[in-house]
Amino acid sequence: MKFLTWFWNCFEEFIGGICLALMVLLVFANVVLRYIFNAPILWASEITLILFVWMIMFGIGAAARRNLHPKIEAIHWFLPERKRIYMDVAVQLVVIGFLLVLIVLSWNFSWDLGMQKFTGILRQRYTVIYLSMPIGFTFLLLRVGTQFILNIKSIIAKKPLMNQEVSIAKEVL
Repeated sequence: MKFLTWFWNCFEEFIGGICLALMVLLVFANVVLRYIFNAPILWASEITLILFVWMIMFGIGAAARRNLHPKIEAIHWFLPERKRIYMDVAVQLVVIGFLLVLIVLSWNFSWDLGMQKFTGILRQRYTVIYLSMPIGFTFLLLRVGTQFILNIKSIIAKKPLMNQEVSIAKEVL
């Protein structure tokens, strides 16, 4: 059970962290080999690109979990607490619909165009890169869906959710 809790809470950050660590190590090794031994790793830039794209796509889910995506809140803060939750639910419904469309389109794009293009040095299909989109959007959908469910529960229970900034601060500390 602890593994499932960890998986739910930290998976995107863990995979993103691994991608970042591998990128740093690969770029460092490539710089050392290129400038000290004059023998660069030819495929390092391609692997770094692949790792970077995957890190970004997992990062969008991690940012959504902490409610860190930028949003326009001019109207939001003028509303009473109960109205804010209704507005959040409406926005989340739109985002969920948009993400469902993005998942389907990016899945088709990954297999259609990704099978036609190859990377320059490794000759890998671009599907390896493009599949990060539907997977990243799916993790984002899970996070937005979770927040949507929490907001619906809050509406049903007629209790406002804990202030999100306070919960984020407690989570970080």
